[in-house]
Amino acid sequence: MLRLAVSVLALAGALVLRAQDFSHGTVDLRGVELDARRTVALDGPWRFAWDRFVDPSAPDEALTDTIHVPEPWTHLNKEASFMRKALGRGTYRLRLRLPEPGAPYALKVPNIHTAYRMHINGQLVAACGELGNDARDAHPSSVPRVIGFVADSSGMAVINVQVSNHHFPTASGLWQPPRVGSLDAVSRDRSLGMLLNGFLLGSLLIMGLYHIGLYVMRKRDRGPLLFAVACFSLGYRELFAGEVAAFSLVPWLDWHVAMRSLILMLPISMLAILFFIRDLFTSVFSRGMAIVVGVVASFFALVVLVTPSTVYLTALGPFSLFALVMGIYGTVVLFRAMRRGMDGARLFFAGLLLLTVAVLNDTLLQVGVMHGYYLIPAGFFFFILSQSLVLAVRFTRSFFKVEELSDHLELTNRAYERFVPKQMLRLLNRDDITKVQLGEEKEGEMTVLFGDIVGFSTIAEKLTANETFKLINWTLGRTSGAI
Repeated sequence: MLRLAVSVLALAGALVLRAQDFSHGTVDLRGVELDARRTVALDGPWRFAWDRFVDPSAPDEALTDTIHVPEPWTHLNKEASFMRKALGRGTYRLRLRLPEPGAPYALKVPNIHTAYRMHINGQLVAACGELGNDARDAHPSSVPRVIGFVADSSGMAVINVQVSNHHFPTASGLWQPPRVGSLDAVSRDRSLGMLLNGFLLGSLLIMGLYHIGLYVMRKRDRGPLLFAVACFSLGYRELFAGEVAAFSLVPWLDWHVAMRSLILMLPISMLAILFFIRDLFTSVFSRGMAIVVGVVASFFALVVLVTPSTVYLTALGPFSLFALVMGIYGTVVLFRAMRRGMDGARLFFAGLLLLTVAVLNDTLLQVGVMHGYYLIPAGFFFFILSQSLVLAVRFTRSFFKVEELSDHLELTNRAYERFVPKQMLRLLNRDDITKVQLGEEKEGEMTVLFGDIVGFSTIAEKLTANETFKLINWTLGRTSGAI
């Protein structure tokens, strides 16, 4: 794990800098060394035109507003209701003064909700989805990409981005700042993102298959099956996150179908994790709370299935808060389990605490309180590690217990053989005394020899019990061979 972390950091080498010289839609990067290891995040004041698609050939004065990327445009959408302020359209523009005139550069464009057309120096360099004045005209899509471009003879690059969003009510426009740099630096940045996403996705898939195997071998234990469901649902979510986007792999994938199935993974994974905890620590998990979780998650899943994106994505914020509350309740359950000294509670508590923090971060991102990166996949990865250690401890202790039981059973069988010889079991066609049933009989021919010791009663009266026992064994030892 340490070696992997070191290799990831070495690959990253990319330093994400923040542009300092920003002023009203213009950023001067001539004093920044854009080598193969550093990119610049273009987070600052961009020129902006609300509710208009401004042609890239139009003068800068056509964009009368200023917006701080990655600030949402909700404060400009004054006529819309609170739940629809993120919906609308607009145009962003930024002038980049680059260090080398005529040199090649690259721009890393994140997901932009939910359709855009990007021009650099008047040339169309990227398009995603179809722009529209309303939901009937627009076609949503979401694909992060790397765009190469060349600075003009004066070292200037004018970025013009037309954006429409009529389907995603909780995020608008440039939700994350683009990054500019040399082609090598941006490619490194993208490679790092793909590596991390692939690592998380592969880990979730492997752990899911591993737990499916555990369930197949012992179907009485539902815990591994529940955890496998959580792994697969979070892995499916990871397909749509970061650089390894399903839209890039399958361009014809419909945005509505993909988004609906993606959001459905949240209640499924939450139910799987909580019921997995309940399966392990039943005595400290409230049955009433389990019913509440099931009802709320099922209702939200129904909302996702039957309502348009503007409704169920709006409901995603409250449900994410509910998921956060359930994460807190899960930590309380594990705290109770720790106080009772239940196996694996401490490791489970640490993993669930990290996952709860990740859910809190993603919830704040979802409702627009803060900007940053979604952490649920990483949080769930560490949760998997903690749970794997819990399973390792439980299986190790179970193995030791089986060994103890096996040793005890062997000693018990030896003790039984003193009273019920193996030859007697063979006569009954049995190899284990536990298989002999009460009243069981076996017919067959056998010879019985009766022997008597002359004056045994008189002799035994003069001997102790131990001496009598030795006398009988001596007599049987002398005669049994001949018999």
